[in-house]
Amino acid sequence: MEDRRTRRLFERQRRRAERLKMLAEGPPSPCISVCRINDHTGLCAGCFRSIDEIRDWIIMPPAERHKVLAELKQRRMGTPPAVAGGHGGDDRKRDDQEGGSDPS
Repeated sequence: MEDRRTRRLFERQRRRAERLKMLAEGPPSPCISVCRINDHTGLCAGCFRSIDEIRDWIIMPPAERHKVLAELKQRRMGTPPAVAGGHGGDDRKRDDQEGGSDPS
């Protein structure tokens, strides 16, 4: 029984070391610590990743990270200045800000 447990622990450590090595070989996160999801695009105002891409970055293989980075370049070039500037929220005015009816 002890042999079986020892083998399982050894195998787990080997797989973990393998994963950590693979992840360390990939490109670093594009996060710039401006973390706001834009309501209109669904992308982070800082790094232009989707919430799924942000969540999965740590477990993505290097090839997939490179693919996401290439897509980010395209997203940045095609993003209007309001989104690139990081508004991240709804730019529409509320009714009470548009000079609607005066409640007084």
